Amino acid sequence: AVGLINRALEKHQLSLRGADRALRLAWTLADLSGHTSPDMTDIAQA
Repeated sequence: AVGLINRALEKHQLSLRGADRALRLAWTLADLSGHTSPDMTDIAQA
């Protein structure tokens, strides 16, 4: 699931700071959804 963020980093569509924020938001969304870790949906929403 983190591959989505890695691809955006490789294409220079996302900065490291942006990737960090997106991952933190994805973890928050996963927590609110009751998941143990972020899935592709959580990362895409972030």
